[in-house]
Amino acid sequence: MRQEQALRQLWAAIFVVLAAILAPLPSAQAGDLRVVAEGVRSALGNVIFALHREGDTYPDKDSPFVGGFRRATVGTVGLTFGDLPAGRYALVAVHDENLNRELDINRLGVPTEGVGFSNNSVGLFEPPGFADASFETKTDGEVTQSIRLIYLPGSS
Repeated sequence: MRQEQALRQLWAAIFVVLAAILAPLPSAQAGDLRVVAEGVRSALGNVIFALHREGDTYPDKDSPFVGGFRRATVGTVGLTFGDLPAGRYALVAVHDENLNRELDINRLGVPTEGVGFSNNSVGLFEPPGFADASFETKTDGEVTQSIRLIYLPGSS
């Protein structure tokens, strides 16, 4: 009898341990950010996306938090950044038509390729500030940011 009771207790303990190991853990995954560049005028080159975190040098092309690109297509080009920690970010999109991996400008500093910023924010003779272009991401689910590319007159 005593041996039977000890065996039941052992099986109960094993069951508790297995239940703890196999139980699904609460999801603490980071969120996804879907970015869409709208108004891409040609299928030349790539559309480059640069995501900057609050506190990073923005919009410095050499210091984004994460970046990516997609082959250009006329109309809309999208990309998803997965597993982003929750926080405040700003996004820059550039239509790099000549594949030199940067936003080309003329002698006056005016962009000659398509460019856009999150929240479709614009600056006066310079990129918009981080506060104007920034948005929040969540720790779960997906956030979408659509950016309308701007092609200034005289750009190729």
